[in-house]
Amino acid sequence: MNPRLTALGLAVALSLACVSVSISMPPEGPPPPPIPKMFTGDTEPILEPTGIEGLLAARSLGPNVYYHGDLWYRRAFRRWYQAFRWNGNWFLLNETPDFLDGIAIEKAPRPELRDFERLEDLPELPPLPDFPGDPNHAVPL
Repeated sequence: MNPRLTALGLAVALSLACVSVSISMPPEGPPPPPIPKMFTGDTEPILEPTGIEGLLAARSLGPNVYYHGDLWYRRAFRRWYQAFRWNGNWFLLNETPDFLDGIAIEKAPRPELRDFERLEDLPELPPLPDFPGDPNHAVPL
């Protein structure tokens, strides 16, 4: 047998053995929770007392935004978030701080629905044509 042919066959076999097929698996566990958007604006929000010592509410930013001890807290997406500035990035809290336990969570107001009275002012649509085979629009034979 030809030694060159044997060496070539061995080289091909080794190179094929080194080829790997990578299959990417989806990450285990649930997807990461959503993060609320940062507040925007130039003026700092007005802080109001809440009845809990050291906890102030920033109602101008939302119904569940609070300030306590140089940190900001926000309830969104059924979770508590923390920020270092009122207009900074929000970080998910693993545990609810003691001073926020038992605080009444207010629902954010929904945007108002559109005015449906305008629908009466719309012109009537023309009737639909009859389509063959449609049981709702029988075509006389």
